[in-house]
Amino acid sequence: MLNGKEDVIIVPPAAYLLQNAAKEPKQIAWYNGGHDVPQRIRLKAVDWIADKLKSYGYPGVFFLDVYGSGKFPGAPYRELCDRLLAGGHEIQLHTHPDLMYDPKRQNMHEYSLAEQTTIIRDGMALLREWTGKAPIAHRAGSYGANEDTLKALHANGIFLDSSFFYSHGNCRLPFANLNSPFKADGIWEVPVTVRPRPVRRLGISLPFVKRYGKLDVNWMSAPQLCKAIKQLHGTIPYIVTFLHSFSFTRRQANGFVPDEAAIASFQAMLQLLAENNIPAASFEQIDTKHLETYAEAQPSASPRES
Repeated sequence: MLNGKEDVIIVPPAAYLLQNAAKEPKQIAWYNGGHDVPQRIRLKAVDWIADKLKSYGYPGVFFLDVYGSGKFPGAPYRELCDRLLAGGHEIQLHTHPDLMYDPKRQNMHEYSLAEQTTIIRDGMALLREWTGKAPIAHRAGSYGANEDTLKALHANGIFLDSSFFYSHGNCRLPFANLNSPFKADGIWEVPVTVRPRPVRRLGISLPFVKRYGKLDVNWMSAPQLCKAIKQLHGTIPYIVTFLHSFSFTRRQANGFVPDEAAIASFQAMLQLLAENNIPAASFEQIDTKHLETYAEAQPSASPRES
């Protein structure tokens, strides 16, 4: 059990209660830090990711959670945006509303349509202030979008979303698509790309139980990620791969250390794309006419399309 001495979410007294309630065998360790990866490590990781992408000539799409600026007003958001844009990358809107609005409601689907419209409007204003332009795409934090989220995006002039995660319990978008883009409530949805994950119980494989995992450096090994990309390439217009600013660190008793497996997955993916001349596109480069042509050729784009 790892606990931060400066954790403000699971505070030390609560951590002690959890430790005492846990059954043996258990190992308890305390480290100097808070609940999450420290900001200085996150910023270094973002710069490393951006530089690595640039070295291959690929644009990165950084969905920025702007709402932390309400809790951490001195955080260098503008400076971060300047560095990313200077590196040829793009910045889009990421919504974790609890940091600025209601700490008891972490997901967009917990807010009304009017509230979500305000949350998105405020986030767009911050990005416009920091970058000089409004975002054109959105992803809900923890995939926690619902149909009101799409309506709120439309009301604010954002027509691209990438919050849909097939079969994810926190995603409240009621669509049956797996990976194919589709249009709903006037919004083009480019889903988080997923692949089936094997399910095992007591060492026995359960082939009839379906679970899905995203193409994420923390969810797949280097061979698994490269295999998934090879299998999907050419079958859908866009493959959405995934990582966070904290993806390349692991928490240990003595602090945070590099996650070598995640780094290997990321580097293997970039090398695969380069060796096979697989192009990378940002959301600003997505061709909606291509999406329309693709969607028209599908037997059913979604269970309900507007």
